[in-house]
Amino acid sequence: MATYPGNAMRRALGAAKHFLRLSKGRLRPSWRQYEVPIGNCVHYCGFRYGRHEYNPYESYAIDVLSGRGICSARRRFIDFLLYYRPRDMGQAIGLKALSRRYPLWVFPWNRFCSESFTLGLGWSASPDEVPDILTHFCEKGILFKRVEEEFFWLERALASIRDNGYRPIEHLSYVTVLRLCRRDGTNAYLVLDGNHRLSAMSALGIGTVEVLQRSDQVTFESECEQWYGVKKSFFSIQDALAIFHAYFQGNWNFRTTKEPAPIIGKAECQKWFLDDTEYLNALGSRSGG
Repeated sequence: MATYPGNAMRRALGAAKHFLRLSKGRLRPSWRQYEVPIGNCVHYCGFRYGRHEYNPYESYAIDVLSGRGICSARRRFIDFLLYYRPRDMGQAIGLKALSRRYPLWVFPWNRFCSESFTLGLGWSASPDEVPDILTHFCEKGILFKRVEEEFFWLERALASIRDNGYRPIEHLSYVTVLRLCRRDGTNAYLVLDGNHRLSAMSALGIGTVEVLQRSDQVTFESECEQWYGVKKSFFSIQDALAIFHAYFQGNWNFRTTKEPAPIIGKAECQKWFLDDTEYLNALGSRSGG
């Protein structure tokens, strides 16, 4: 079946928690726990961490810490969402030179059903069905309540890591990854779960992170001719390798449309376009403070 980012995250996290509970913190042989440079970690959308490049999650955390104001940080994040509306895999990870269009989040190295190999993947009929606003989309627009959820999760992760550090054993909450290995031995770590925590760690200047990786979650460039999508002729080998290498190069072409997405609940959204003083005063008057 196709591997959607949201599904992969839930499966990896659920399995990791299950094994951690069984072993009381000791990892079973099918899982590997190790430390990796945050600069080698990458989001599904191709945004790298710890590289001083734009990454919507990490950049938001950096903006919050910078003292420039919470509204400024939120406006920048919303602006990204308005214009990041990829229709295919190439657009999603910033590739312009693929020979054809490929469905969102169908990777050449993963097994998938041929019926799922359609450009409709990643787009839902209803905004309520969108599981993740960075990787899934709807023609009708973006629910503002989902944007506020992202703000909450990002700020919660930032406060938790800043005040308590990253304690994955205690909270059963490892950052989980898929390792991508080039022929020259260099690695990129595609984050399956833990992007909010990783963005907080990177913004706080932490250079490495303890990750959890299942033993079969490794993709080798040297085996590209045997990747499922290549072997079954869904992907050309050149395009498959371009997608693979994109996760080592970062996403520099993430503005995919000239027309901004509608924000559903736009009246509520307007508060982020007030200046910080006006917004904080509005909050105080509503709370009676």
